[in-house]
Amino acid sequence: MAVFTLGQLWRGAITVYAKNATAPTHITWAEQPGAFLLYALLYVGVCLAFALFTYRIGKAWRAARRLPVA
Repeated sequence: MAVFTLGQLWRGAITVYAKNATAPTHITWAEQPGAFLLYALLYVGVCLAFALFTYRIGKAWRAARRLPVA
């Protein structure tokens, strides 16, 4: 099981806890570019979904109130 703290993610390090390990192993983003790409795509996807969702809600709200769409 992997446990991440905000500080580790901020510094770009992931702590991976192996089974029965006494000390965590630190892996940087440079050592695993695939994980960095995955997180970047996930972040962009969530941002786009949020923007689309808020746009659609605003559009529906204006239509319900019969206000012109700017």
